[in-house]
Amino acid sequence: MEKKWKAGLYSGLPIFLFSVFIFWKSFDLPYLGSVGPGAGFFPVWLSGILIILSLFYMVEFRNKENSEEESMPKGEDLKKVLYIIGCLILFVIIISYLGFVLSSAIFLFLLLYRAYKWYLNLIISVGTSIFLFWLFRTLLSVTLPVNEFGW
Repeated sequence: MEKKWKAGLYSGLPIFLFSVFIFWKSFDLPYLGSVGPGAGFFPVWLSGILIILSLFYMVEFRNKENSEEESMPKGEDLKKVLYIIGCLILFVIIISYLGFVLSSAIFLFLLLYRAYKWYLNLIISVGTSIFLFWLFRTLLSVTLPVNEFGW
């Protein structure tokens, strides 16, 4: 029971602390704008909900009576988790240089390379990246990072 509580605490506490920090910093942004919700509206609510959920998560781990131990991934599963984390880190590093479309296409291609044949994977990755770029830029008027070619 003690080991499971530690696992729940170690995974829930960082999320809780991060949420409290975001909640606190979101009050630096205007909560209401001239027409409706301001830039601080969603961060306040989302981080507040995340604070509550992380507390529930830690309490659930503390009160869990299940004897089945939940453990860290090992072997192949650990390799998969580390591969995904590596892809995320690569995405964060290259997005400012290559822009959203190329970076997200590379990211998706690397994540899906085992699931589909390479040509289908390429179509899915590039198509999804272009669609998301169009969606955010045109319909939502959100600026995404671009490369020197504007995409």
